[in-house]
Amino acid sequence: MINIEKRIFSDKAKETKENSNVIVAGQVKNIKLMGSLIFIELRDFKGELQLVALKKEISEELFNKISKVSLESSIAVTTLIFSLSFDCFNFTLYLFFPSSMRNYP
Repeated sequence: MINIEKRIFSDKAKETKENSNVIVAGQVKNIKLMGSLIFIELRDFKGELQLVALKKEISEELFNKISKVSLESSIAVTTLIFSLSFDCFNFTLYLFFPSSMRNYP
């Protein structure tokens, strides 16, 4: 069970060191299913995050649960942080790999 009281907002998640597990929560702004990948844009009061679910890295049960999330659903996710920096574009992509998820009201 995810303890929603321990969640952090997107701005703090982006400042957290890589390979850290954090809890993030918010509304699903967009979701894309691409075979063995699921991309979720998660929006909270402080911004947005991109969650990436890799089928080979998580349980089939969790992958199926994530694939059934609908737009504007409110979810909480325990996730691992990973970032990619692209200096030529002055851009950093923050990826969050989920290890558990739950819907919340």
